[in-house]
Amino acid sequence: MKSLTFIASLLHITDCLLTKYEQNGPGDAILGKPNDGSDVTIMINAIEKDQPQMRVRLAHLLKYQNDKGTTRVLHVDTRPSNYTLSESFVACLTGLRRDGLIDSWLEVNYSKDYILEVQRKSKWKTNYISRGHQGNLVYWHMLDTCRTKYCVHWDLDMALWAKSGYSWIGDGKQLLESNSDALSVVPPKFGSIVFHNKVPGKAYSCHNPTFMSARGYLIDADRYRQLLKTAETTQCGGDVHWEEFMSCNSCQQKWKRIEMSDAESCKGMHFPMKASADVLDSILSRCWENGITIASVSWDKGRKSYSLYDGETNPTPWLSHACMKDGADLPVPVQHRFARGSCTAYIVDADDVSSCIQRGRRD
Repeated sequence: MKSLTFIASLLHITDCLLTKYEQNGPGDAILGKPNDGSDVTIMINAIEKDQPQMRVRLAHLLKYQNDKGTTRVLHVDTRPSNYTLSESFVACLTGLRRDGLIDSWLEVNYSKDYILEVQRKSKWKTNYISRGHQGNLVYWHMLDTCRTKYCVHWDLDMALWAKSGYSWIGDGKQLLESNSDALSVVPPKFGSIVFHNKVPGKAYSCHNPTFMSARGYLIDADRYRQLLKTAETTQCGGDVHWEEFMSCNSCQQKWKRIEMSDAESCKGMHFPMKASADVLDSILSRCWENGITIASVSWDKGRKSYSLYDGETNPTPWLSHACMKDGADLPVPVQHRFARGSCTAYIVDADDVSSCIQRGRRD
């Protein structure tokens, strides 16, 4: 009997489906109230189909935030599941909260009044569908319900690593406080390279529709609300994704982003791998969190290039790597050498013109 209990406990760690259903009252599912003393809300979006991997992804993503003053809220988009949640998924969400992985969860508000409000702000002509798929309203909802000074967002399919004790959120807050023309901060990519020009090649042209990425960011909530207010008088908007609305308005209003570049302290990876929870957990634990990254590959006119941001989604190359073999000697990861005085953060405008705003203090 003890062995069966032990196996069940292991499965519970990696699969929300096995969490016992509990009903703690309606308040648990609707409150996004910040914890006492919290000035940062970490917002992660999910749908019911994410259930098999959800516990693993949240556990790995949240353990490297390294900021104690945060409130963790999971935003559940019910549109893909016909605006309902199954009993097993509610059990999963309740278990995540009970086990301390999240502080609360919220269903995205699909009420008529809220949709009309977002349509007015975003200048939508239809109803919250962009790029041929669903999932636009959740990006508005997360920030509309964020009640703290700073808001951090991660898509659930992102992965993060940070060295022990380093808080990219804490560093990012200081950078925002020191740069009043910056709207958001993004952590380093695993292939952290910032392309920057010393002299602007042209005036603002709003040419980059994803200048403000929706995948992961730290944003100043007051500046975001200021952008929305001014956006009422711009030509930005229409049936586009939230990040395109934000990118256009950031460009026209001359808001900038801060891009951190010290990948030895922290790094992120877009990692939408479709695999079992056990396989995903092993790859993140044994490879990614030990400095091993396998980047996705693309081909253009016969030339191979490796992504600086997207991880390989096919499990096979990871599973055959030495990092997955017990006792194997792992190659030393190639890293940037941030010597004293190296730039660790840039402020970037919508034309990708950047300047260094933070330098390393390492020997």
